[in-house]
Amino acid sequence: MESNDIFKDKDAPFDPDTKKLAVPKLFFFIESMQKNKTLISLNLANCQMDERCGAKWVETTRINTDLIDFEFGFNKFSLEQTRTIQDNLRRNKAKYDAERLKEWRERKLMNDEDVRLKNLYLEEESRKEKDRMEEEARELREREIDEQWKKQLLDQEIEKQQLIQQLEEAAKMRADRGKKKKKGGMGGKKKK
Repeated sequence: MESNDIFKDKDAPFDPDTKKLAVPKLFFFIESMQKNKTLISLNLANCQMDERCGAKWVETTRINTDLIDFEFGFNKFSLEQTRTIQDNLRRNKAKYDAERLKEWRERKLMNDEDVRLKNLYLEEESRKEKDRMEEEARELREREIDEQWKKQLLDQEIEKQQLIQQLEEAAKMRADRGKKKKKGGMGGKKKK
C-alpha cells in the first residue's frame, strides 16, 4: 500500500506545486485508527509513507492505547517520530500486559475459589454420605434388635405354650389317675 496512490480520487484536492493529493486519503485511515479499540497489531512496513504520515502516526499512537504492535519500518519517518511511536507502543504494551496480568490473576483467583468450593462440596458430600451410611447402619442394627426381640418373644411364647401343654397333660394324667383310684381304688368294700 503506498500512501501516494492507494486512494487516488479525481475529486481530491491536489497540491499544484507537487501535483499530488494535498491530504492523502491514508490520513483518514490513520485518523480512524485513533478510535479503533479492536486492532492490536498492524503491519504497514515499506508503504512509502513520509514524515507527514509519521506525524499522523505519532498522534494516533498517542491517542490509541490499544495498538501494541505496529510494524512501520522502511518508511520515511524521522528519527524523532520513530522513537515517539515506539515509546507510545511500549506504553500501550505495558498497559496491555498489566491488563492481561490482572485478568490472569482474576482467573487464578476464580480457579482457586472453584477448587476450594469443589473441596468444600466434596467434604460436605463425604459428610452426608458418612451420615447416610451411619443412619443405614443404625437402622440395620435396630432391625436386627427388633428381629431378635421378636424371635425372643416368639421363643418365649412357644415355651409358654409348651409349658401350658405340659401342665395340661400333667393335670390330665393326674385326673386320669385319680379316676382310676376312685373306680377300683382303696380296695375296700362298699358299706351297706
